[in-house]
Amino acid sequence: MRWSSRILLFTSALILPLGLAAYGSPQDGAADAKNPVAVNATTLAEGKQLYTKNCMSCHGPLGKGDGKGGAALKPPPADLTDEMWKHGSTDAEIFTVIRDGAKGTGMRGFAGRMTTKELWTVLNYVRTLGPEKGRT
Repeated sequence: MRWSSRILLFTSALILPLGLAAYGSPQDGAADAKNPVAVNATTLAEGKQLYTKNCMSCHGPLGKGDGKGGAALKPPPADLTDEMWKHGSTDAEIFTVIRDGAKGTGMRGFAGRMTTKELWTVLNYVRTLGPEKGRT
């Protein structure tokens, strides 16, 4: 490996975690991580755009898990309007599922397709799809 490649690799290893930390990317086991993206009309509109682009095909327009892209998935996509979610209910747990996917399901992670800020933003929108009872 050339010297310049080593510096780039070393610099990337230092900068990438700092960039993620700016938007509060929860580490494994950090179920109490707080969402750093404010909930307001602007961020909810951004979250809806992200949801429409990345999530609606499987979860459906209202989040009921009835999207055309998810019809053949076993198990079917999660109904995001449910009061309780199988893979967690805290912001950090939901963030982790959106980022990393859910093992044993068709839910793939979006870490490579959305920034950390976008992951938090779409999470804020997803929270608007169903009742708040049972979610923290």
